[in-house]
Amino acid sequence: MRSGSVARVLCLLPAGIALAGSGGVALEDSDRPFEGFGATTEGGANGTPYVVTSLANSGEGTLRDAVSESNRNITFDVGGTIVLESYIGIPRHHITIDGSTAPPPGVTLRHYGMSIAATSSDTAHDVIVRHIRFTDGNDNMAIAYGAQDIVIDHCSFRRASDGNIDLFDGAHDITIQWSILADNHKNSLIRDDVTNLSLHHNLYAHGDERNPQVQASCLVVDVVNNVIYDWDPPEDDWGGVPGYGTRFRSSSTGNLIKNVYVPSDSSDRSLAVILTPSTLVYTESNVIPDESDDTGTTETRWPAPPVTEMAPWEALDAVLAEAGAWPRDADDSTYVARVWDAIIGVDSDVSGAVARILLPATPNPSGAGVGFTYVLSAGSDVRLSVYDVGGRHVRDLVRGLRSAGLHETIWNGRDTRGRDTGSGVYIVRLETESGTHVRRIVRLH
Repeated sequence: MRSGSVARVLCLLPAGIALAGSGGVALEDSDRPFEGFGATTEGGANGTPYVVTSLANSGEGTLRDAVSESNRNITFDVGGTIVLESYIGIPRHHITIDGSTAPPPGVTLRHYGMSIAATSSDTAHDVIVRHIRFTDGNDNMAIAYGAQDIVIDHCSFRRASDGNIDLFDGAHDITIQWSILADNHKNSLIRDDVTNLSLHHNLYAHGDERNPQVQASCLVVDVVNNVIYDWDPPEDDWGGVPGYGTRFRSSSTGNLIKNVYVPSDSSDRSLAVILTPSTLVYTESNVIPDESDDTGTTETRWPAPPVTEMAPWEALDAVLAEAGAWPRDADDSTYVARVWDAIIGVDSDVSGAVARILLPATPNPSGAGVGFTYVLSAGSDVRLSVYDVGGRHVRDLVRGLRSAGLHETIWNGRDTRGRDTGSGVYIVRLETESGTHVRRIVRLH
Protein backbone atom coordinates (compact mmCIF):
# COMPACT_ATOMS: atom_id res chain seq x y z
CA MET A 1 0.00 0.00 0.00
CA ARG A 2 1.24 3.47 -0.84
CA SER A 3 2.53 5.58 2.02
CA GLY A 4 -0.01 8.05 3.33
CA SER A 5 -3.04 6.08 2.26
CA VAL A 6 -5.80 4.99 4.61
CA ALA A 7 -6.89 1.37 4.46
CA ARG A 8 -10.46 0.54 5.43
CA VAL A 9 -11.92 -2.47 7.22
CA LEU A 10 -15.66 -2.95 6.73
CA CYS A 11 -17.23 -4.08 10.00
CA LEU A 12 -20.92 -4.89 9.70
CA LEU A 13 -23.41 -5.42 12.51
CA PRO A 14 -26.78 -7.20 12.58
CA ALA A 15 -30.32 -6.10 13.41
CA GLY A 16 -33.50 -5.31 11.49
CA ILE A 17 -32.60 -3.47 8.30
CA ALA A 18 -34.67 -0.46 7.33
CA LEU A 19 -36.10 -1.18 3.90
CA ALA A 20 -35.07 2.19 2.52
CA GLY A 21 -31.44 1.44 3.33
CA SER A 22 -29.26 2.04 6.33
CA GLY A 23 -28.22 5.54 7.21
CA GLY A 24 -29.62 7.18 4.10
CA VAL A 25 -32.53 9.55 3.70
CA ALA A 26 -35.71 8.04 2.28
CA LEU A 27 -36.53 10.57 -0.39
CA GLU A 28 -40.03 11.24 -1.68
CA ASP A 29 -38.32 12.81 -4.67
CA SER A 30 -34.72 13.48 -5.56
CA ASP A 31 -32.93 16.63 -6.51
CA ARG A 32 -29.78 14.80 -7.60
CA PRO A 33 -28.40 16.57 -10.67
CA PHE A 34 -28.15 14.90 -14.04
CA GLU A 35 -24.52 13.88 -14.57
CA GLY A 36 -22.47 12.08 -17.17
CA PHE A 37 -22.69 11.94 -20.94
CA GLY A 38 -26.42 12.68 -21.07
CA ALA A 39 -26.40 15.53 -18.58
CA THR A 40 -26.69 18.34 -21.12
CA THR A 41 -29.96 17.07 -22.56
CA GLU A 42 -32.66 19.71 -22.71
CA GLY A 43 -35.58 17.31 -22.42
CA GLY A 44 -39.01 18.86 -22.72
CA ALA A 45 -38.64 21.54 -20.06
CA ASN A 46 -39.34 24.26 -22.64
CA GLY A 47 -42.01 22.27 -24.44
CA THR A 48 -45.79 22.21 -24.25
CA PRO A 49 -47.11 20.95 -20.89
CA TYR A 50 -49.09 17.70 -21.09
CA VAL A 51 -50.80 16.27 -18.02
CA VAL A 52 -51.51 12.53 -18.01
CA THR A 53 -54.99 12.03 -16.55
CA SER A 54 -55.70 8.41 -17.51
CA LEU A 55 -54.08 5.05 -16.80
CA ALA A 56 -55.55 3.54 -19.97
CA ASN A 57 -53.32 1.99 -22.62
CA SER A 58 -54.18 4.64 -25.21
CA GLY A 59 -56.42 7.57 -25.92
CA GLU A 60 -56.72 11.15 -24.80
CA GLY A 61 -54.94 11.94 -21.55
CA THR A 62 -52.75 8.79 -21.63
CA LEU A 63 -48.98 8.49 -21.59
CA ARG A 64 -49.03 7.00 -25.07
CA ASP A 65 -50.82 10.07 -26.39
CA ALA A 66 -48.48 12.34 -24.42
CA VAL A 67 -45.37 11.07 -26.23
CA SER A 68 -46.98 11.14 -29.68
CA GLU A 69 -45.47 14.56 -30.40
CA SER A 70 -42.12 16.21 -29.78
CA ASN A 71 -41.52 19.18 -27.46
CA ARG A 72 -43.60 18.05 -24.50
CA ASN A 73 -43.15 18.32 -20.76
CA ILE A 74 -45.22 15.46 -19.35
CA THR A 75 -46.50 15.32 -15.78
CA PHE A 76 -49.10 13.14 -14.05
CA ASP A 77 -52.34 13.78 -12.20
CA VAL A 78 -52.88 10.04 -11.70
CA GLY A 79 -50.87 7.30 -10.05
CA GLY A 80 -51.08 3.55 -10.50
CA THR A 81 -50.36 0.88 -13.10
CA ILE A 82 -50.66 1.32 -16.87
CA VAL A 83 -51.15 -2.10 -18.46
CA LEU A 84 -49.62 -1.74 -21.91
CA GLU A 85 -50.94 -3.60 -24.93
CA SER A 86 -47.89 -2.75 -27.05
CA TYR A 87 -44.60 -0.90 -26.68
CA ILE A 88 -44.62 2.83 -26.14
CA GLY A 89 -42.31 4.15 -28.83
CA ILE A 90 -40.53 7.49 -28.60
CA PRO A 91 -38.94 8.28 -31.96
CA ARG A 92 -39.23 11.99 -31.14
CA HIS A 93 -37.28 14.73 -29.40
CA HIS A 94 -37.39 17.16 -26.49
CA ILE A 95 -39.60 15.12 -24.21
CA THR A 96 -39.59 14.89 -20.41
CA ILE A 97 -41.62 12.21 -18.63
CA ASP A 98 -41.61 13.12 -14.95
CA GLY A 99 -43.21 10.41 -12.82
CA SER A 100 -42.25 12.23 -9.62
CA THR A 101 -45.30 14.45 -10.20
CA ALA A 102 -47.74 11.53 -9.84
CA PRO A 103 -49.63 10.97 -6.59
CA PRO A 104 -48.84 7.77 -4.64
CA PRO A 105 -48.15 5.03 -5.51
CA GLY A 106 -46.39 6.58 -8.53
CA VAL A 107 -46.49 5.26 -12.09
CA THR A 108 -45.81 1.67 -13.20
CA LEU A 109 -45.77 0.44 -16.80
CA ARG A 110 -46.62 -3.27 -16.91
CA HIS A 111 -46.09 -5.60 -19.88
CA TYR A 112 -44.24 -4.51 -23.00
CA GLY A 113 -42.14 -1.44 -22.18
CA MET A 114 -40.67 1.68 -23.76
CA SER A 115 -38.46 2.13 -26.81
CA ILE A 116 -36.46 5.33 -27.33
CA ALA A 117 -35.24 4.88 -30.87
CA ALA A 118 -34.87 6.87 -34.06
CA THR A 119 -36.90 6.11 -37.17
CA SER A 120 -36.54 7.17 -40.78
CA SER A 121 -38.85 10.12 -40.20
CA ASP A 122 -37.50 11.49 -36.91
CA THR A 123 -34.60 11.28 -34.51
CA ALA A 124 -34.93 10.35 -30.86
CA HIS A 125 -32.97 12.87 -28.83
CA ASP A 126 -33.23 15.04 -25.73
CA VAL A 127 -35.44 12.64 -23.79
CA ILE A 128 -35.65 12.48 -19.99
CA VAL A 129 -37.51 9.72 -18.11
CA ARG A 130 -37.75 10.02 -14.31
CA HIS A 131 -39.39 8.06 -11.49
CA ILE A 132 -41.20 5.47 -13.62
CA ARG A 133 -41.39 1.74 -12.87
CA PHE A 134 -41.15 -0.78 -15.71
CA THR A 135 -42.12 -4.39 -15.05
CA ASP A 136 -42.78 -7.68 -16.84
CA GLY A 137 -41.91 -6.57 -20.37
CA ASN A 138 -39.75 -8.36 -22.91
CA ASP A 139 -37.20 -5.55 -22.96
CA ASN A 140 -38.47 -3.16 -20.31
CA MET A 141 -36.58 -0.39 -22.07
CA ALA A 142 -34.64 -0.20 -25.33
CA ILE A 143 -32.49 2.79 -26.35
CA ALA A 144 -31.32 2.32 -29.91
CA TYR A 145 -30.77 3.34 -33.53
CA GLY A 146 -28.82 6.51 -32.95
CA ALA A 147 -30.89 7.82 -30.04
CA GLN A 148 -28.87 10.50 -28.27
CA ASP A 149 -28.88 12.93 -25.35
CA ILE A 150 -30.96 10.68 -23.10
CA VAL A 151 -31.29 10.63 -19.29
CA ILE A 152 -32.90 7.80 -17.32
CA ASP A 153 -33.09 8.96 -13.71
CA HIS A 154 -34.50 7.24 -10.62
CA CYS A 155 -36.40 4.58 -12.55
CA SER A 156 -37.04 0.95 -11.58
CA PHE A 157 -36.87 -2.01 -13.95
CA ARG A 158 -37.71 -5.57 -12.96
CA ARG A 159 -38.65 -9.02 -14.27
CA ALA A 160 -38.08 -8.44 -17.98
CA SER A 161 -38.15 -11.66 -19.95
CA ASP A 162 -35.08 -10.42 -21.86
CA GLY A 163 -33.29 -7.19 -20.88
CA ASN A 164 -34.27 -4.69 -18.23
CA ILE A 165 -32.47 -1.98 -20.23
CA ASP A 166 -30.80 -2.79 -23.54
CA LEU A 167 -28.85 -0.23 -25.55
CA PHE A 168 -27.69 -0.92 -29.10
CA ASP A 169 -27.07 0.21 -32.67
CA GLY A 170 -25.31 3.53 -32.32
CA ALA A 171 -27.12 5.08 -29.36
CA HIS A 172 -24.87 7.70 -27.76
CA ASP A 173 -24.48 10.40 -25.12
CA ILE A 174 -26.67 8.74 -22.52
CA THR A 175 -26.90 8.71 -18.74
CA ILE A 176 -28.58 6.01 -16.65
CA GLN A 177 -28.40 7.07 -13.01
CA TRP A 178 -29.85 6.31 -9.58
CA SER A 179 -32.01 3.48 -10.95
CA ILE A 180 -32.72 -0.13 -9.98
CA LEU A 181 -32.41 -2.99 -12.48
CA ALA A 182 -33.52 -6.24 -10.90
CA ASP A 183 -34.93 -9.71 -10.89
CA ASN A 184 -34.30 -11.18 -14.31
CA HIS A 185 -31.86 -13.34 -16.25
CA LYS A 186 -30.22 -10.77 -18.55
CA ASN A 187 -30.12 -7.44 -16.78
CA SER A 188 -28.60 -4.99 -19.27
CA LEU A 189 -26.91 -5.55 -22.64
CA ILE A 190 -24.91 -2.76 -24.30
CA ARG A 191 -23.88 -3.66 -27.84
CA ASP A 192 -23.12 -2.57 -31.40
CA ASP A 193 -21.40 0.80 -31.39
CA VAL A 194 -23.01 2.44 -28.36
CA THR A 195 -20.73 5.33 -27.39
CA ASN A 196 -20.47 7.80 -24.52
CA LEU A 197 -22.62 6.07 -21.92
CA SER A 198 -22.61 6.90 -18.20
CA LEU A 199 -23.90 4.28 -15.75
CA HIS A 200 -23.63 5.66 -12.24
CA HIS A 201 -25.20 5.09 -8.83
CA ASN A 202 -27.47 2.25 -9.96
CA LEU A 203 -28.42 -0.97 -8.17
CA TYR A 204 -28.23 -4.18 -10.19
CA ALA A 205 -29.92 -6.92 -8.11
CA HIS A 206 -30.78 -10.55 -8.86
CA GLY A 207 -29.59 -10.22 -12.46
CA ASP A 208 -28.11 -13.58 -13.38
CA GLU A 209 -25.79 -11.95 -15.91
CA ARG A 210 -25.19 -8.68 -17.81
CA ASN A 211 -24.82 -6.37 -14.84
CA PRO A 212 -24.08 -4.88 -17.33
CA GLN A 213 -22.46 -6.60 -20.34
CA VAL A 214 -20.65 -4.32 -22.81
CA GLN A 215 -19.76 -5.79 -26.21
CA ALA A 216 -19.34 -5.26 -29.96
CA SER A 217 -17.18 -2.13 -30.18
CA CYS A 218 -18.96 0.05 -27.63
CA LEU A 219 -16.72 2.99 -26.75
CA VAL A 220 -16.33 4.86 -23.45
CA VAL A 221 -18.85 3.20 -21.19
CA ASP A 222 -18.25 4.90 -17.83
CA VAL A 223 -19.38 2.63 -14.96
CA VAL A 224 -19.02 4.42 -11.62
CA ASN A 225 -20.39 3.86 -8.09
CA ASN A 226 -22.87 1.12 -8.90
CA VAL A 227 -23.90 -1.71 -6.56
CA ILE A 228 -24.12 -5.18 -8.11
CA TYR A 229 -25.75 -7.92 -6.04
CA ASP A 230 -26.45 -11.63 -6.60
CA TRP A 231 -25.30 -12.74 -10.04
CA ASP A 232 -26.35 -16.37 -10.41
CA PRO A 233 -28.76 -18.17 -12.77
CA PRO A 234 -31.27 -20.70 -11.47
CA GLU A 235 -29.87 -24.03 -12.61
CA ASP A 236 -33.24 -25.58 -13.43
CA ASP A 237 -33.99 -22.79 -15.91
CA TRP A 238 -30.56 -22.21 -17.47
CA GLY A 239 -28.83 -25.55 -17.40
CA GLY A 240 -26.35 -24.55 -14.73
CA VAL A 241 -24.63 -21.93 -16.89
CA PRO A 242 -22.68 -19.73 -14.45
CA GLY A 243 -23.89 -16.19 -13.97
CA TYR A 244 -21.55 -13.21 -13.72
CA GLY A 245 -21.47 -9.62 -12.61
CA THR A 246 -20.05 -7.10 -15.10
CA ARG A 247 -18.41 -8.10 -18.38
CA PHE A 248 -16.60 -6.08 -21.05
CA ARG A 249 -15.81 -7.89 -24.31
CA SER A 250 -15.45 -7.61 -28.09
CA SER A 251 -13.17 -4.56 -28.49
CA SER A 252 -15.14 -2.31 -26.14
CA THR A 253 -13.66 0.42 -23.95
CA GLY A 254 -14.62 2.07 -20.70
CA ASN A 255 -14.04 2.71 -17.02
CA LEU A 256 -14.99 0.56 -14.04
CA ILE A 257 -14.55 2.71 -10.96
CA LYS A 258 -15.53 2.42 -7.29
CA ASN A 259 -18.33 -0.08 -7.79
CA VAL A 260 -19.39 -2.51 -5.06
CA TYR A 261 -19.99 -6.20 -5.85
CA VAL A 262 -22.02 -8.11 -3.22
CA PRO A 263 -22.28 -11.85 -3.89
CA SER A 264 -25.13 -13.96 -2.62
CA ASP A 265 -24.45 -17.39 -1.16
CA SER A 266 -24.99 -18.91 -4.61
CA SER A 267 -22.98 -16.39 -6.67
CA ASP A 268 -19.77 -17.52 -8.33
CA ARG A 269 -17.50 -15.08 -6.52
CA SER A 270 -14.77 -15.47 -9.15
CA LEU A 271 -17.06 -14.01 -11.83
CA ALA A 272 -17.86 -10.63 -10.31
CA VAL A 273 -15.89 -8.88 -13.09
CA ILE A 274 -14.83 -10.25 -16.47
CA LEU A 275 -12.60 -8.20 -18.80
CA THR A 276 -11.61 -10.02 -21.96
CA PRO A 277 -8.21 -9.35 -23.57
CA SER A 278 -9.70 -7.50 -26.55
CA THR A 279 -11.00 -4.67 -24.34
CA LEU A 280 -9.40 -1.48 -23.04
CA VAL A 281 -10.96 -0.96 -19.62
CA TYR A 282 -9.57 1.22 -16.84
CA THR A 283 -10.35 0.01 -13.32
CA GLU A 284 -9.97 1.69 -9.95
CA SER A 285 -10.98 0.94 -6.35
CA ASN A 286 -13.79 -1.52 -7.00
CA VAL A 287 -14.93 -3.62 -4.03
CA ILE A 288 -15.04 -7.20 -5.29
CA PRO A 289 -14.75 -10.67 -3.74
CA ASP A 290 -11.19 -11.86 -3.19
CA GLU A 291 -11.73 -14.66 -5.71
CA SER A 292 -12.41 -12.22 -8.58
CA ASP A 293 -9.93 -10.12 -10.55
CA ASP A 294 -10.67 -6.64 -11.87
CA THR A 295 -7.19 -5.86 -13.15
CA GLY A 296 -7.67 -3.27 -15.89
CA THR A 297 -6.72 -3.85 -19.48
CA THR A 298 -5.45 -0.27 -19.84
CA GLU A 299 -3.70 2.04 -17.39
CA THR A 300 -5.34 5.18 -18.76
CA ARG A 301 -8.73 6.38 -17.60
CA TRP A 302 -11.04 7.22 -20.48
CA PRO A 303 -12.20 10.86 -20.43
CA ALA A 304 -15.84 11.22 -19.42
CA PRO A 305 -18.00 14.01 -17.99
CA PRO A 306 -17.69 14.06 -14.21
CA VAL A 307 -20.18 12.42 -11.87
CA THR A 308 -20.39 12.73 -8.09
CA GLU A 309 -17.72 10.12 -7.40
CA MET A 310 -18.00 8.59 -3.94
CA ALA A 311 -15.85 6.18 -2.02
CA PRO A 312 -17.31 2.67 -2.47
CA TRP A 313 -18.76 2.44 1.06
CA GLU A 314 -20.39 5.86 0.62
CA ALA A 315 -21.83 4.82 -2.74
CA LEU A 316 -23.22 1.64 -1.20
CA ASP A 317 -25.12 3.59 1.41
CA ALA A 318 -26.33 6.28 -1.01
CA VAL A 319 -27.47 3.87 -3.73
CA LEU A 320 -29.38 1.65 -1.31
CA ALA A 321 -30.99 4.71 0.26
CA GLU A 322 -31.94 6.60 -2.89
CA ALA A 323 -31.98 4.54 -6.10
CA GLY A 324 -35.15 3.65 -7.96
CA ALA A 325 -38.53 5.27 -8.52
CA TRP A 326 -40.09 7.03 -5.54
CA PRO A 327 -42.14 6.48 -3.51
CA ARG A 328 -40.55 3.05 -3.21
CA ASP A 329 -42.81 0.06 -3.66
CA ALA A 330 -42.56 -3.36 -2.02
CA ASP A 331 -40.37 -4.82 -4.78
CA ASP A 332 -37.65 -2.18 -4.55
CA SER A 333 -37.76 -2.21 -0.75
CA THR A 334 -37.26 -5.97 -0.83
CA TYR A 335 -34.27 -5.77 -3.19
CA VAL A 336 -32.59 -3.21 -0.96
CA ALA A 337 -33.29 -5.22 2.17
CA ARG A 338 -31.78 -8.32 0.59
CA VAL A 339 -28.55 -6.49 -0.22
CA TRP A 340 -28.23 -5.36 3.39
CA ASP A 341 -29.04 -8.88 4.58
CA ALA A 342 -26.28 -10.30 2.36
CA ILE A 343 -23.75 -7.79 3.71
CA ILE A 344 -24.77 -8.00 7.33
CA GLY A 345 -25.74 -11.70 7.36
CA VAL A 346 -25.95 -13.33 10.78
CA ASP A 347 -23.76 -15.97 12.41
CA SER A 348 -23.82 -17.06 16.03
CA ASP A 349 -21.26 -17.58 18.78
CA VAL A 350 -21.15 -17.26 22.54
CA SER A 351 -21.65 -13.52 22.35
CA GLY A 352 -24.92 -13.84 20.42
CA ALA A 353 -25.65 -12.59 16.92
CA VAL A 354 -22.61 -11.18 15.18
CA ALA A 355 -21.85 -10.10 11.64
CA ARG A 356 -20.47 -12.13 8.80
CA ILE A 357 -18.14 -9.97 6.69
CA LEU A 358 -18.76 -10.62 3.01
CA LEU A 359 -17.13 -7.57 1.45
CA PRO A 360 -13.33 -7.85 1.41
CA ALA A 361 -11.19 -5.64 3.62
CA THR A 362 -7.96 -4.09 2.40
CA PRO A 363 -5.04 -6.12 3.82
CA ASN A 364 -1.88 -4.88 5.47
CA PRO A 365 -2.96 -1.34 6.33
CA SER A 366 -0.14 1.16 6.69
CA GLY A 367 0.77 4.78 6.24
CA ALA A 368 -1.42 7.53 7.68
CA GLY A 369 -3.68 5.16 9.54
CA VAL A 370 -6.22 2.38 9.42
CA GLY A 371 -9.76 3.43 8.50
CA PHE A 372 -12.72 1.51 9.89
CA THR A 373 -16.20 1.65 8.40
CA TYR A 374 -19.09 0.02 10.23
CA VAL A 375 -22.84 0.11 9.77
CA LEU A 376 -25.60 0.12 12.37
CA SER A 377 -29.16 -0.64 11.37
CA ALA A 378 -30.41 0.98 14.58
CA GLY A 379 -29.00 3.37 17.12
CA SER A 380 -26.82 1.67 19.73
CA ASP A 381 -24.14 2.17 22.34
CA VAL A 382 -20.91 1.33 20.55
CA ARG A 383 -17.39 0.53 21.67
CA LEU A 384 -14.76 0.08 18.95
CA SER A 385 -11.43 -0.96 20.46
CA VAL A 386 -7.99 -2.15 19.39
CA TYR A 387 -6.09 -4.93 21.22
CA ASP A 388 -2.70 -6.44 20.56
CA VAL A 389 -2.38 -10.09 19.63
CA GLY A 390 -1.83 -10.96 23.31
CA GLY A 391 -5.22 -9.50 24.23
CA ARG A 392 -3.91 -6.34 25.88
CA HIS A 393 -6.04 -3.24 25.37
CA VAL A 394 -4.37 -0.69 23.09
CA ARG A 395 -6.95 2.03 22.55
CA ASP A 396 -10.66 2.80 22.30
CA LEU A 397 -11.50 4.42 18.96
CA VAL A 398 -15.23 4.89 19.52
CA ARG A 399 -17.23 4.84 22.74
CA GLY A 400 -20.78 6.06 23.15
CA LEU A 401 -24.14 6.24 21.45
CA ARG A 402 -24.15 6.18 17.66
CA SER A 403 -27.08 6.54 15.29
CA ALA A 404 -28.14 4.14 12.56
CA GLY A 405 -26.08 4.27 9.38
CA LEU A 406 -22.52 4.08 8.14
CA HIS A 407 -19.80 5.41 10.40
CA GLU A 408 -16.09 5.93 9.86
CA THR A 409 -13.14 6.33 12.17
CA ILE A 410 -9.37 6.16 11.76
CA TRP A 411 -6.76 4.61 14.04
CA ASN A 412 -3.46 6.46 13.77
CA GLY A 413 -1.49 3.54 15.12
CA ARG A 414 -1.03 4.98 18.62
CA ASP A 415 -2.11 3.70 22.01
CA THR A 416 -3.98 5.56 24.75
CA ARG A 417 -0.74 7.31 25.84
CA GLY A 418 0.06 8.49 22.33
CA ARG A 419 2.86 6.01 21.68
CA ASP A 420 3.25 4.44 18.26
CA THR A 421 2.46 0.75 18.51
CA GLY A 422 4.60 -0.36 15.56
CA SER A 423 4.02 -3.14 13.07
CA GLY A 424 2.20 -6.29 14.04
CA VAL A 425 -1.07 -8.17 14.29
CA TYR A 426 -3.90 -6.40 16.09
CA ILE A 427 -7.44 -7.30 17.06
CA VAL A 428 -10.31 -4.89 16.43
CA ARG A 429 -13.34 -5.48 18.64
CA LEU A 430 -16.70 -3.87 17.87
CA GLU A 431 -19.31 -4.15 20.64
CA THR A 432 -22.95 -3.07 20.42
CA GLU A 433 -26.11 -3.78 22.35
CA SER A 434 -26.92 -6.65 19.97
CA GLY A 435 -23.57 -8.40 19.85
CA THR A 436 -19.83 -8.33 19.31
CA HIS A 437 -17.70 -8.61 16.20
CA VAL A 438 -13.96 -9.22 16.18
CA ARG A 439 -11.55 -8.78 13.29
CA ARG A 440 -7.82 -9.32 12.97
CA ILE A 441 -5.71 -6.80 11.03
CA VAL A 442 -2.04 -6.54 10.16
CA ARG A 443 -0.38 -3.14 10.54
CA LEU A 444 2.79 -2.50 8.58
CA HIS A 445 4.45 0.66 9.81
